[in-house]
Amino acid sequence: MQANGDQEGTTPSVREWLRGIEVFAGELARFDSEAAPEDPVELFLDWLREAIATGTPDPHSMTLSTVDEDGRPDARVLILKNVDAHGWQSRGSGTCSGRDQATVSTGLTSNCI
Repeated sequence: MQANGDQEGTTPSVREWLRGIEVFAGELARFDSEAAPEDPVELFLDWLREAIATGTPDPHSMTLSTVDEDGRPDARVLILKNVDAHGWQSRGSGTCSGRDQATVSTGLTSNCI
């Protein structure tokens, strides 16, 4: 499988083509943990506001990853609907059961960076 047309008589492999793409183009955001609020929800909401203000696509989407009783991983994309004193409310598609979500301890990773 070839990535694109000939370049000076050679056609790069998909691996070479992908490895030629710049990773983390530009300066990465800095994080000062000492300046972060104690409440992680406050920090998250600050990040969400910034993502919305800068036009980040789908800033309220996130990936929830869980493992079942046999250790098999599963991941699904969720849309954040609310964050309040009762927790994080989201809506997802697919076959994720409420039981799967109820057993989550750590696994919520926001696409809003």
